[in-house]
Amino acid sequence: MTRIEILETEIRKHQELYYNHQPVISDGEFDALVDELTMLDPDNELLTTKIGADHTEGFTKVKHNIKMGSQNKANTEPEMNGWISTIDNSLVLGGFKMDGNSVRLTYKNGELVQAASRGDGDWGDDITENVKKMNFVPLKLKATPNYTGDVRGEVLLSRKNKEKYYPEFKNCRNGASGIMKHLDGSGCEHLDVVCYDAQYLSENEEFGTQENLINFLEQNGFKVAEYRFFKNLTGKMAIDYLNTIFDDFDNLEYDIDGIVWKQNVIDMKDMKNERPKTNIAFKPAKVYKETILENIEWQVRNGTLTPVAILKPVDLQGATISKASLCNVDCLEDMGIEIGHKVLICRCGMIIPKIVKDIDTGKYAKGYEF
Repeated sequence: MTRIEILETEIRKHQELYYNHQPVISDGEFDALVDELTMLDPDNELLTTKIGADHTEGFTKVKHNIKMGSQNKANTEPEMNGWISTIDNSLVLGGFKMDGNSVRLTYKNGELVQAASRGDGDWGDDITENVKKMNFVPLKLKATPNYTGDVRGEVLLSRKNKEKYYPEFKNCRNGASGIMKHLDGSGCEHLDVVCYDAQYLSENEEFGTQENLINFLEQNGFKVAEYRFFKNLTGKMAIDYLNTIFDDFDNLEYDIDGIVWKQNVIDMKDMKNERPKTNIAFKPAKVYKETILENIEWQVRNGTLTPVAILKPVDLQGATISKASLCNVDCLEDMGIEIGHKVLICRCGMIIPKIVKDIDTGKYAKGYEF
């Protein structure tokens, strides 16, 4: 098989696993596969633009009024600067990228008439009755009673509700995904809908700016993803904001996986693209936290003796981490790691934990020097 064929196979496999809520690689690793395919075969639009599908048997399939696409992504300051150079950055919206399940709410003359999951972006599942039971979903719009259009948001299980009602779920996203598709709607009262976008169905009406759109959502009783507006945005400003938010990640009400940046002036032509160029999702490539090394276990893999760190359990981005990779014996020796030391762990791309620094010795794993 050629490298392109291998990448196509891998991307299809991991899309299917992700939308069946059993991912085996991180978002960052998946993005790397897509980036490589894009570099090798830029015209391979099926895999570089098409999203996966989250259809569930038992629900009626409905076609979306407006295609529910995805976001272009960035992980570094230079990538953000590259995006900023293509937009009007006099005023830019930075909103939390909620780590939930996309939902589309359709209103006709101010009344909720349908709610659907994203599905494959063109067709989704009609989950109207389930969504009506969720929190922060206005059935009738009071401030804009004549509104006919779509509102887009995320179905979320808050950390508080997960801990109280669903401790068995691996994380909040999987919990929300399972509950929202209950055929009898059970548990949907524990879910929240947090919104971030809206669009008139009439081509003669539009919000014009993100400021107007956010005001519309807030005035009509929607819960809006946390946001800030920035004047003359730079890549450094974007990464500083991202770091500030993720420094306090464990205290957030919901799981998030980045910041979505949007040009304030809404380009309606661009918004019809699969991945609008005036929006970008800025996601942390790596997230760090301190804990204690309690023991070291040894495993033999492919004939090589490999150390595995046993850690004092620590919560990091919705998961309890108790083990981490030490790579190899040389890595362990280079950092001077010993049992009882305080260490810095990194959850690379939000799945694979690794020790990157021995805080007691002050030494880093190779490639992780700050």
